[in-house]
Amino acid sequence: MFFPIVLDALNITCDHGVTEVKHQKTQPEQYIVKFDNSSTMLIFKSGKFRVMGNGDPPTTIINILSVLGQFTEAIPTVTMQTMTGVYGYERKIHLGRLSEVTDSLLDLENFPAVQIKKFKPVHVNVFSSGCVILCGLKTIDSGNYIKSYLDSIISDCFINDS
Repeated sequence: MFFPIVLDALNITCDHGVTEVKHQKTQPEQYIVKFDNSSTMLIFKSGKFRVMGNGDPPTTIINILSVLGQFTEAIPTVTMQTMTGVYGYERKIHLGRLSEVTDSLLDLENFPAVQIKKFKPVHVNVFSSGCVILCGLKTIDSGNYIKSYLDSIISDCFINDS
């Protein structure tokens, strides 16, 4: 349930975890609210909002309600979208070897990483630097599961430092 908001009329205060509030008047017009857990809430004049960044779901809900409660009694339905996970191995990875030991796509002319296909719809990209990016995670547990799988096959793909 969304309703249009006159952003000029909002007066959101810096308390209950809110560290900074800014009304951005250039396009797209929006209210930017920063929290002490490094997450950011964007409020649009349509009444819709988005929260990005750090924060566990309960803290995020509390942050949303503390801000929205300053100008409405309506309680919104909050839908969690997806997360991106990033971690790294301490060693460089031979991408050719990795692409041979798992269901993957390796097309170095177009993308500098092995794309692991086993976990669709999550996009798992492993770079030769050792960096791994997991896009589209719904839960942290699924990220840990993917990491455990990669940990079990990656050691044979490390490049020996000579």
